[in-house]
This record gives sequence, C-alpha cells and structure tokens, in this order.
Amino acid sequence: MPPPDIPSPEHLGRLLLLASKHSAWACDLMSEVPELVENICPQHRYPGLDLSARAHEAEQEIRAAIASFDDNTADFFTAVLGLDTTRRTTATVRFITAGRKYLGRSESTTKRGDWKAEQLLRLAFALYERLLRRDQ
Repeated sequence: MPPPDIPSPEHLGRLLLLASKHSAWACDLMSEVPELVENICPQHRYPGLDLSARAHEAEQEIRAAIASFDDNTADFFTAVLGLDTTRRTTATVRFITAGRKYLGRSESTTKRGDWKAEQLLRLAFALYERLLRRDQ
C-alpha cells in the first residue's frame, strides 16, 4: 500500500492535464498548478523550501519520469508539456504537432480529450512509480 501522501496515478494524470494547458516549467507549475507541486513535492517532505523551490523539484521529477520512456514518447511528453521550444504555443497545437511527429497520430485523434488524458496517464504512472521509490 502506498504512503498516504502519494497521490494516485489518476489524480496525477488530471493534474498533468491541467499543467499541459500552460507548461510544466517550474514557474508555470508554481503559478498555474500549485496543487501538482504540492502532490509531487509536499511541503512536509521539503521543510525549509518555499513553493518556488519545490516547483523546481517537481519539474525535475516530471523530467525524470519523462526520461524513463523511449525517445519518441519522451519527446512527445516533453513537447506537450511545453518543456521544449513549444512552451508559448497552445496545448492543442502542442498535442496535434507532437502526436503527429512523435507518435504518428492523426489530428482528429490528438484533439480528443480522452486521448490526451490517456497519454498523460501513462506519464502519471511513471511519475507515481518514481514517487513510490523515493518514499521507500
């Protein structure tokens, strides 16, 4: 049984979907999805670190989870979360472009909300596994 302060993969997936609307850079995590920061790097585990420092740690955890995938999938997640040069484009454009380029998916597929959620759930499980290992 996971420790009580580790969120479920489904919850992490929902928060990653919210983050994808902006980016997963620390500054955007801090201002747009602080709940994701708190779920990845809870204040009680990081005493003395303010929200901005924990946001930086959360970004690094997300990047490490992304790195656990093969190159195309990792590039896809990096792009849809705006962790590359696509940060200033919309989430819809990032999903369409990255889905086509890295996963060979059609535009109609990449626009579907359920498809986006499914993809980010895959990343959420990788992140969840990292958090479990961290707490052991």
